[in-house]
Amino acid sequence: MDETLPPQTNLTKLNQRIFYIVLAAFHLVAFYWVMDMPFLGDSIPSNLHAADNIYTHHFTTVFNIPSADPGHPTLYPFVLALFWAIAGKSLWVTHLLQVAVGFLLCSIVYKIAQKYLSQKTAQFATLIFAVSPLYVAQLTNVSLQLPLTLAAFAAFYFWQQGKRIPYVLMLCAMVLVHLQGAFLLLFLAINDAVFFAFEKGFKSVLKWAAKNWWVYALPFLVLVAWAVAHQSHFGWAISSPNYLRETPTLKGIAYNFAIAFWRIIDFGYLFPLAAVLLYFFKNRKKLYPTDAFIKLLISYSLLLLLVGGGICILFAYPPIHRYFLPSTVVLILLFAAVLQNMHPISKKSWAVVASVALVTGNFMYYPGKCIGDANVAYTPIYNLEQQVANDFDDSITFYTYAPLSYPSAIRYLDSTKGLRLKGLYNTPIDSVAFVLQSNMNCEFGFNGLEQLKGWHGTSYEQGGVYITIYANPAYTMAKPKGWQIRQPSSAEIWLLNLKQKLN
Repeated sequence: MDETLPPQTNLTKLNQRIFYIVLAAFHLVAFYWVMDMPFLGDSIPSNLHAADNIYTHHFTTVFNIPSADPGHPTLYPFVLALFWAIAGKSLWVTHLLQVAVGFLLCSIVYKIAQKYLSQKTAQFATLIFAVSPLYVAQLTNVSLQLPLTLAAFAAFYFWQQGKRIPYVLMLCAMVLVHLQGAFLLLFLAINDAVFFAFEKGFKSVLKWAAKNWWVYALPFLVLVAWAVAHQSHFGWAISSPNYLRETPTLKGIAYNFAIAFWRIIDFGYLFPLAAVLLYFFKNRKKLYPTDAFIKLLISYSLLLLLVGGGICILFAYPPIHRYFLPSTVVLILLFAAVLQNMHPISKKSWAVVASVALVTGNFMYYPGKCIGDANVAYTPIYNLEQQVANDFDDSITFYTYAPLSYPSAIRYLDSTKGLRLKGLYNTPIDSVAFVLQSNMNCEFGFNGLEQLKGWHGTSYEQGGVYITIYANPAYTMAKPKGWQIRQPSSAEIWLLNLKQKLN
């Protein structure tokens, strides 16, 4: 430490170092928790299949496998394959990379927060983000959303600092991680233009465009180059046969926006958002464009409008929970900016309520919910799979849907572990001997469940997660002794009926 610095500066630097140690300790604990956890969900086709293909072909290809390719660029799978080449292809190496990306993201969030908030409040905001459900869930899997958000906010940080070359490099990296990077590129461009206009006047936007067009044209051309290369390799550029990206009807758009709003406030995020809205309406006549709150509110509104709204309008399916991870970063910073301007008693009350809600949101579920992997409420699935493995012969193949329908060779990175699982896609249900159905599956639908009526079944349940194994009576004539299917509660039946009507 430089002894010539003023005492307060020395104290501040010491405080920051202690905070980084705390942040690192949190991520080390997270790594210890997840290091042996197998994978499931979209991270497999988007990341693991691509990394495995690159690794297996000794880096002579940069593409995913045709049967799983969703069209996303493969920068992160390439990095993961490099980690495997250095340290070995295993669960712990894969998780280590993901947790390291998480630590870097939280560090960038802290740096960005200090531009708007006091040091103490910036630290609070970073820690609240670190324990929030959408972020914690990303540490348990290897979805592309975490590196995408890291690249986006690294770019945002360099924009804050006025460092154009690192900013452009991060924009290029961002669009090479995930197709959602195109929406984030649009957000960052418009966000830049809006704040330039606030500073220089709205008539100066053309001047901004003349000065900065190349900053956003370059990453856009990088994305176009990927699409062209992808087209020449697979025969499709963005919309693959595996993941059709259709445009919705007007009714579909309305449905998408309703679901998107729910996903914005789900898992406890309602409380930070409520505090922000209440503060805005109460103080709207006393706020100025130079206020940290207003700056963050503008960025948050643009992010929701351009990313969340863009997906709702352009694609038949609403944005899933983790697509709002970038916006939750800004929401938490916005909430912290509100706390900074509150009376001490109100500040403490809101801080406690929001913190408890977000921590609780990690485990939140409700009857009839398709749990997926948006928060860690899904993690009992691994214990249930082990129970099934103990009760059934390891030669049996269970047919199911995503996020469970991937083989052990990719879920465990070891073909000798886990259940033998195969996808039911393009396979008639009545042609298989055993079906595994769970509230982790969102794709069985009502018709699929109807076809399983009359089959022998037995259920396993822990927390909010269940697995039901169905045996085809054409293969298993008599119902095995002790088999019993779980009975849904009245609340679950009500919600399932509501979903059926909406669909």
